[in-house]
Parts: sequence; structure tokens; C-alpha cells
Amino acid sequence: MPVQYFQSVIAIEVAVAGALLFEIRFFDRDDTARARRRPDERILVLFAVVIFVTVFGSLLGIAHHWQEGAASVVTCGLAISVFPIVLRALPAPRRPETGAGVSRSASRLVGVLVYIALVTGLVLVLNE
Repeated sequence: MPVQYFQSVIAIEVAVAGALLFEIRFFDRDDTARARRRPDERILVLFAVVIFVTVFGSLLGIAHHWQEGAASVVTCGLAISVFPIVLRALPAPRRPETGAGVSRSASRLVGVLVYIALVTGLVLVLNE
């Protein structure tokens, strides 16, 4: 695994951290509106820890020349940190015959399953 992979993961994590801050409306000036829309504090801490572990796992992978193990952990951390952005980007599909929308939870479940399959495939390919 080249060093550039870990450098790219760090750059992507910086972008993801900024996107997540905007998604939770961290920069809104109105505190009451921001407090209503903010997710649970435990979820915020979880994603902060995931981003921290991913970035410092990348740095350790660079410093200690770790290859497959660090790449797998970093890839999974990157996939987890991007997950909320992917969920918000998924549109609710429409049924062509009625025009009524499929429930948002059903479309998210399908998206989650596809996402897990893609990440698992990527990690397996990286470990070969």
C-alpha cells in the first residue's frame, strides 16, 4: 500500500469533517434552531472518535510502514465516517405506477446494504 493512499485518506477525512459540521449546522448563528436540528451528542462523539482513529491510523500507517492491516482499518473508518453523508444523499425512490414514494426507511435500508457490500468488497480487494 503506497503512502499516498494514507495521505489521500487524511485529506478525505478533513473534507468529511467539514461536511459533517455543516450537516449538523454547527456554523448557524441561531442557537435555538441549531439545537433543534442537532443529532444526539453520543452520535457526534462516535463520529469524532471514528475520524480521529482514521486520521491517526493513517499517520501511524505512514510512520511505521504498516500495509494491509492499517489499510483495512483506515478504509473501514473512512466508510463509517462518510456514512451519514451517504444516507442524506439517498433520495426516496418513487413507484412508477402510483407516483407514491416508498418509505424513507426502506430506501435507506437498501442503501445501507449496498454500501456495506461495496465497502466489504473494497476491503477484500485491498487485502489481496
